[in-house]
Amino acid sequence: MYNINAAILSVLNLKRFTRKHKLEKLRSIWGLPLERIPNFDLIKYYHELVCKDSGDDYVDDKTWADLNLNDVYSLIDRNISGPGRQYLYHLLHKYEQNDDLLKRYQQINLFKENQAVREKIQLALLRIRSDDTYFIISLLLGEKPVIPKYPLLIYLSSALSVLSILAAFYNSTFFFAVLFMSVLNLIITKTYSSGIAESFIGFSNLKKLIVSAYELSNMVTESEIEQLSVLKEHSGILKKLNKKVSHLVIDKTQLDAFAQIVIEYLNMFCLFDLVAYTKSVIELYRYKAELKEVFDAVASLDAHIAIASYISSIPFYSKPEFISGNAISFDEVYHPLLDEAVPNSIIGLSRSALITGSNMAGKTTFIKCIGVNIILSQTLGFTLSKRAVIPKLIVKSSIKIEDSIENSKSYYFAEVEEIQKFIRLSKTGKKYLFIIDEIFRGTNTVERLGISAAVLKQLSDSNLVLVTTHDIELQDLLNNSFSMYHFNEQVEGEKYYFDFRIKEGPCSSGNAIKLLELMGYPEQITTEAKRSAAK
Repeated sequence: MYNINAAILSVLNLKRFTRKHKLEKLRSIWGLPLERIPNFDLIKYYHELVCKDSGDDYVDDKTWADLNLNDVYSLIDRNISGPGRQYLYHLLHKYEQNDDLLKRYQQINLFKENQAVREKIQLALLRIRSDDTYFIISLLLGEKPVIPKYPLLIYLSSALSVLSILAAFYNSTFFFAVLFMSVLNLIITKTYSSGIAESFIGFSNLKKLIVSAYELSNMVTESEIEQLSVLKEHSGILKKLNKKVSHLVIDKTQLDAFAQIVIEYLNMFCLFDLVAYTKSVIELYRYKAELKEVFDAVASLDAHIAIASYISSIPFYSKPEFISGNAISFDEVYHPLLDEAVPNSIIGLSRSALITGSNMAGKTTFIKCIGVNIILSQTLGFTLSKRAVIPKLIVKSSIKIEDSIENSKSYYFAEVEEIQKFIRLSKTGKKYLFIIDEIFRGTNTVERLGISAAVLKQLSDSNLVLVTTHDIELQDLLNNSFSMYHFNEQVEGEKYYFDFRIKEGPCSSGNAIKLLELMGYPEQITTEAKRSAAK
């Protein structure tokens, strides 16, 4: 269900709202999350089309799911438009070069600080705020829309139909011509209507994009904004296409019943929609590359303003300092999905890290936090920390492993396959951060210790690994190649709590049995547990 902020966006571009009213609404939701239900099937469509033939590095689906990046995306998404939401989803996947990240960081902060500039852009974006605008990209990068085989005959048939209707007013004998042309055009309509119906939504919203882009191309700002310069370069094409695609933008649902019937018959017998569609497809093919640039320019403006709204709402953030070495340093880094996150610092981590500790103490959340922030640093250009000095790393994770009944795969076998991918990647020469939660938990203790130590040593030879485990024996096995950290619960008398602070060094003791005592377990059980643990 949409909250009130999302509902505001859903009606903002209705004509009954004045410019002043729209600005008031935009200001009322600035810096606030829009708790709408995202349609990820449509949102991710742009990303899938753009990266399907690309060799660039992207956050893979497994890591995306492990790190709950759909939720991170939804938190940052304060976009007005469908294209903006699609573009932000793509940005959060793509590892960028340093120059691009710097430009992004600077523009995001420009929009954060310069209210006048961002609001001018937002007002233009309101035209493309509907979910139907998700379909624009299918015209530009999806399968080519079908063009009728003989477009000139369609134009001729439409013109003859109109002429015969006009002639019938002067001479009734032309009624037979009207009847003949109506039957012919009805056959043509039925022949092509099913194949082109899906494209009409895309073309209708492409028109709205063109109008918004043309308005933005005429925008004057003191600060140089790269996307506006791109739109200015294409302003002539935008003006031309604005006229070419005009008919398809008519929203028939806003007309009364009689008007809808009249237009429906005109389309059926005079081929108005089919003619407009054919002309639009021809123009689309002619200017497809330019329209893709226009789409990216408009969508990236919306996405960057959305990110600016997000960083306006958080306690602090920083521009990452990228280094050529291997050491990771975060000063008070925190997780975006926690309402009252406890910041943690980790300074000068140049070796892989083994993290031990109790359940619920914060181990998994911490490694996810580092993974998310490494990704944010290289995709959106900022980190949720007071300072970050880090290398450029590709993040790969193994956190959520599931059995596969259909493929007869056990939990252990599924994890073996996942870690094997990491081993192959570790030999490619690229720099990786491997994040592993409870390594090889699906097998027995003795073999798990041997396998885990051997695999982790190999992975850490030329890459960084953050791994959590309950097997404190691994601390001795990996002491020469891994740095040791731990989380633990605090026990004070009859109370226990978690401070969620990472601590350097190995975990020296556990409080698991003490927790059983505090929870009221029978003394016979806790005494026997202590005796067995001591052995």
